[in-house]
Amino acid sequence: MPTTITQCSGLTIDLTASTGSAGRPWQRVGFDITILKGTNTAGTVLLSYLQTNSSTNRIMNIPNTFLYSDTIYHIQVTLCNFLLGCNYAAKIVSVTSDTMLLPTVTILGSNPRTAVSYTHLTLPTICSV
Repeated sequence: MPTTITQCSGLTIDLTASTGSAGRPWQRVGFDITILKGTNTAGTVLLSYLQTNSSTNRIMNIPNTFLYSDTIYHIQVTLCNFLLGCNYAAKIVSVTSDTMLLPTVTILGSNPRTAVSYTHLTLPTICSV
């Protein structure tokens, strides 16, 4: 997830590289949104979208229509496995009205990667401005 996006950009959340499910589907996917700057309505709108469209087996692309300009979001994702072992990750994302930002490039897949020096390395990416 990028730390800053423009009001024209959507937001991408990739849960496909999450580990700890023991090869089974996640039992629970939860989101918690806190607004650090802006109106609380922004958090309600985003949370509603995430609860309706969440999935751990794909990349979630949140359209910019669900994000408020000049707002700072604290987004927390909680995943629980079949034994109800849970863990979470959080990120702060700022949506700015400044349209002069540099492109954001997200490298998809698991982290870290291992490669030997004599092989070609290809990294699938998503880029947004």
